[in-house]
Amino acid sequence: MRVRVASPGRLGPGILAAGLATMFGCPAEVKDTTPAPAPKTVPVVDESDPRVVKVGDDLYAADAVPQTTEEVVKGKGSGKPDESNGFCRLYAPKLPEPHCCLTESGFDADAAAKSCGKPLYLGESFQRSCGYYFHDGASGEPVWFRTSFVDDASPKEAAEAEANRLKLRFSADVEVKQMANTPGAYTLEYSGISYAWMAGDPAWPNVRRLAWNESTCTPEGLEAVVSQMATAKAPPKGAKRQGLVPKAR
Repeated sequence: MRVRVASPGRLGPGILAAGLATMFGCPAEVKDTTPAPAPKTVPVVDESDPRVVKVGDDLYAADAVPQTTEEVVKGKGSGKPDESNGFCRLYAPKLPEPHCCLTESGFDADAAAKSCGKPLYLGESFQRSCGYYFHDGASGEPVWFRTSFVDDASPKEAAEAEANRLKLRFSADVEVKQMANTPGAYTLEYSGISYAWMAGDPAWPNVRRLAWNESTCTPEGLEAVVSQMATAKAPPKGAKRQGLVPKAR
């Protein structure tokens, strides 16, 4: 008796499918693994945004802060006024970690603001010397004064030493002038930057120097600023700072 075996070519489609299923198992269910798109969120603009300043309960563009005596807060103080440290109103346009000035010089921010027509005092920061910044309404940019102490024996000697340094370094012929309304104060100007040196109260440890840019104040206003500093009293030894904004004694 002969038994006929069907050749592979003669297997029916049902038999072939059953054989493949036995060899490889049933096909797994394929799921869509593409992640769903994250829901869109509307960005929250608050006082942590460097483009704004919070004054009370309101937010303002940083370059258009309203004239106010209220506290303006921003952590670290870089680029915006900040009183959160409880020691000074801190401000530094470019420093990532600015610091308050620890030494008094007789500079009075309120008096300078009135003399120079810059009512919005932005704050201070220290970088080799102490910088005090004001908002200039005309340009929208900050303007500054810088104060420091020098080792020269007198304001005149300090001014002449600076003039000599400029002459040796830049071949500049710089004139030293005595300020007419402030006895004992001397000034000079070079390349848009001006300086004044003053002594005043003998209790000051050294001659004081004030520097400013030509856009900071008018000549008449600067006379008033220098005169105010020259007559300021030195702080008593161990005296605490008088407030967040520099104030003359």
